[in-house]
Amino acid sequence: AAAAAADPDPDPDPAPDPDPDPDPDPDSADPDPVAPPTAPWTRALVLDNAPFPRRDIPSAVAHAPPTYDGRGPLHLVVFLHGWRGCAAALALSGPQDCGGRTMEGWDLARRFDEAEVDGVFVVAQLAFLERDGSAGRFVEAGRFRAWLDELRAALGLPEPASVTLLAHSAGFETALAILDRGGAPIRSVVLFDALYRGYAPFADWVEADPARRLVSLHTGGGRTASQSAMLARRARRELPDGQVALDPDPLAAAVPGHRVVVARSPVRHGDVPARHLAELARVLLPGGAQ
Repeated sequence: AAAAAADPDPDPDPAPDPDPDPDPDPDSADPDPVAPPTAPWTRALVLDNAPFPRRDIPSAVAHAPPTYDGRGPLHLVVFLHGWRGCAAALALSGPQDCGGRTMEGWDLARRFDEAEVDGVFVVAQLAFLERDGSAGRFVEAGRFRAWLDELRAALGLPEPASVTLLAHSAGFETALAILDRGGAPIRSVVLFDALYRGYAPFADWVEADPARRLVSLHTGGGRTASQSAMLARRARRELPDGQVALDPDPLAAAVPGHRVVVARSPVRHGDVPARHLAELARVLLPGGAQ
């Protein structure tokens, strides 16, 4: 079966962003509330504010683990895939129907379950099965926030207390667009072998607020390693002493006490999200299993 993975070497000079739609649909988040489902649950949603609008495939796959309480503050974790992504295959296990094509699932929702956190995991559908890492309509001011609001309304979820972005491979482009123009407060960013370029704007973002956390994992070579090294040097220069961890062991233990963590992953590019998702979610969200 074909893989749902992003290509390990996205084009460093992607095509220009599409012309933005200046009017994200503020009414697409249905004002009529729905009762929140009882965890665990998984829902595939078609959303009007999707970055790449289509009606024949889900715009997002949302998953609440058994440990999701639903009565306290909402902590959202949004996964941003790279090239050739299918949200259903990334979130779920086994063979998945991706627009008529069967793809083997990555089972990232189960990896999120392993963290035992009180949060909701969402795989955003970006460019569907395309060799394309662009952010689509997420380049528009406020579109990501409108997408989040629409998703929350469809699931009966409250306003999020925190949003964490997990970007794999070319998903870094969408992460940058969301940080710059998304309109939602992002507390943490994890780059799963994704820092192909843009270390400076990521550094700008984390340096602007001491509550923010940035983790960049690489596989030891190429642009993600060199950009991560530049990120670490910049952060060590600009942040107070002791706020940057380079290749800590164990990885997860360093995250709460450091604003920037840069480390080499021991696995290949396509396996980085599954290898590290649970251990990082445990320390970035409340209630994680220790």
